[in-house]
Amino acid sequence: MQVVILTSSKDVKSIVQALLNSKHTVVGIIQSCVLPKKKKKVFKLLTQFKRVVKVLYKGFKSDLILFAKKKNIPYFLLTKHNKSELEPWLKELDAGLIVVRSSHHMLWSNILEIPKHGVINVHPSYLPEYRGANPMFWAYHDMELNPGVTVHYIDEGEDTGDIIYQERYSLNVGSKLDEAEKNMGKVGAKLLLRAIDDIENGTVIRVKQEESNSNYRARKIKESEIASLINWNEWPVTRVYHYLNYRDNVSKVISKSATKAIGVLWEVTGYKSIKKQRHINHKPGLIIKENEKYKLICKDGDVLIRRRFSVKRLFQDLTHLTMIVIQVQDLYNSIYLGINSLS
Repeated sequence: MQVVILTSSKDVKSIVQALLNSKHTVVGIIQSCVLPKKKKKVFKLLTQFKRVVKVLYKGFKSDLILFAKKKNIPYFLLTKHNKSELEPWLKELDAGLIVVRSSHHMLWSNILEIPKHGVINVHPSYLPEYRGANPMFWAYHDMELNPGVTVHYIDEGEDTGDIIYQERYSLNVGSKLDEAEKNMGKVGAKLLLRAIDDIENGTVIRVKQEESNSNYRARKIKESEIASLINWNEWPVTRVYHYLNYRDNVSKVISKSATKAIGVLWEVTGYKSIKKQRHINHKPGLIIKENEKYKLICKDGDVLIRRRFSVKRLFQDLTHLTMIVIQVQDLYNSIYLGINSLS
């Protein structure tokens, strides 16, 4: 079957790679992208340098744009500014199916009607659980150790379409996000290829989602919310430990209560439970340094953390500082021009 892939990832992830290696033909790749506001040259140069370093480190095969060019696969960068151009581009490809794996844009009705066999999505949760843009974050927040993957049809709702296949997988307490995404990718790739085969053979079975089993929406969050979402007085140390292992959550929590140096990355290394009563000064959420080691106090134990220098963190911090400098300069210019216009 001729398939178009839609993804927001800049990298060639496992599900995309599995489809590219299958018997099905990928005739187009769409990358859903949210373009940043106009930045000055120094910001653009820093961003491009970061990308070049990444490509040199991982190779062109990991970069979606370079990979598409190398394989001569038509590529379309989808933004809010060129949505009208997507419809004729897709019609020209004449693909039988669109496969979505993460997108910044919800597809509109005329796009859903273009492929003969519709549009299907690989969603990283066991629908109708965790519908929305950020299911894995909220699964970590809730300490869900049996998350799932669902392959379903896309309709005009948010992750409400008919289910084709779904399966759960297991995580250990404190599993890193990379491990969770790797497990999700393996299960998702298997279910996706099975679903495409069924669609091609005309044997696909569609199952309506049960609304009664749907929990809260897995909404996007702001970085400023990450620390405040921890209930220090109720969460056991295991839940805090698990939550902090989602991507860079620990750095967001640490930065609220410890000095943040440029290029320094905070990491979770483990936890220990305690049964004795806490010292009155050991308030949950507090960071303590003992014998050159750091720990984050919880109601029934400690999350063990460490700090180290990270090149990736250095690039992130420099980019962030550059953005702040640009914003301050723009504000200064606006005020200066405003004062001059009054004189």
